[in-house]
Amino acid sequence: MTPRKSRRLKVEIIDDNDSFLRQWRKALGKGAAKSIVDISQRTCNQIREDLKALDSIRRIARKEGGNSFRPEASPFSDIDIVFVDYDLIDLEDATCLTGEDIAYLLRCFTTCTIVVLMNSPELGVDSFDLRLRRPMDSWADLAIGSEQLDNKWLWDHTPRGFAPWTWPNLAELARKRRDQISAFQDQLNESILDVLDFPVDARIAMDHAMADVVATRRDGEAEPYSVKEFVLESEYCVHRRDRAMFQDHTNQIARIAAARTSNWLEHVVLPAQSVLVDAAHLVTRFPGLLKAKTSLVGTWRAAARRDATVLKALNSKAIAKYRLSSDKWLSRPAWLWPQLRNDPDAMKWAAAEITPRFVFCEDTSRFIDRKEGHEFVADVPAQTALRYLEMPTPLKEYRPSVRLSM
Repeated sequence: MTPRKSRRLKVEIIDDNDSFLRQWRKALGKGAAKSIVDISQRTCNQIREDLKALDSIRRIARKEGGNSFRPEASPFSDIDIVFVDYDLIDLEDATCLTGEDIAYLLRCFTTCTIVVLMNSPELGVDSFDLRLRRPMDSWADLAIGSEQLDNKWLWDHTPRGFAPWTWPNLAELARKRRDQISAFQDQLNESILDVLDFPVDARIAMDHAMADVVATRRDGEAEPYSVKEFVLESEYCVHRRDRAMFQDHTNQIARIAAARTSNWLEHVVLPAQSVLVDAAHLVTRFPGLLKAKTSLVGTWRAAARRDATVLKALNSKAIAKYRLSSDKWLSRPAWLWPQLRNDPDAMKWAAAEITPRFVFCEDTSRFIDRKEGHEFVADVPAQTALRYLEMPTPLKEYRPSVRLSM
């Protein structure tokens, strides 16, 4: 029987300039194969009218309550991936003034799947974020510069040139988001960390930047939020004045929780590599887990994969019990580091007799000779902060540049 082909993803670009829209759609079409995406060709005027309607839905819901809107009927709800430019001054006749404002409206008042923010002030149009971590005050699933719209790394698992490791494969992320939403729908009153199957030692290992997002203090004790509490009571989800309208929107609560939890895992937890560790960073600590010769760069590069093929490069059976229980929560396989490092075989995996010649580069997602790598200090816990760059040509802007000299 011939396998059923996946449908093409519906993609929208939101901007206030028709010339930029044409340019960016063309660039996006170079990066993503036609078999993957169907790019909208709507005009700025059409986009403007839909944004006005979306903004109006929020204002009316504030006055009349949650029964006044149906997210699935909102503009952009049929879109899988929405790219939003940050600077939208020509849309100022709507009350949402920036791309972040629109990202919030898309996430809370529609059923669109993935939101990508472009050209935020701290990143600009073509740069690499040396912090690695992104703050939870952004509602986008990813932040990029518009000069990167033609980058195939957004859709492919093979890095070529500039390919930041923190980026997900957008097509895979859209598919996983649906599974994340389903996982939360019947567990709204369960602890987020229980749904994620985070063991006690992983919770203890979380630093403040991680724990503050998903936990609160009750009677002097830290306690994880339930899924519903996370959306309606935490400072990282629905805005205070909008909370009342979502009380009975259980499906929308699950959608918001899935997106925000995914952002927390991808942009706060995983970049630290201190609670969850992916294969590329795991083998730098435990080179003994590599199956092939560690003297060959190809052996190391086989471990720098975002898809499940990376498991073939490792002695993955030996560490299977430490893997995050479900693949749907992250853009790549990951393991629980606090448990891994305490395994009786940890010293064997560390293979002290092996002195790696190669370092993993966060900006190109591949291993290179240590002598060719450039050190920087990421905004993560000190024990995992020293990282490496390849800095390929044409050279990008690396921000904040002070992290190159720390």
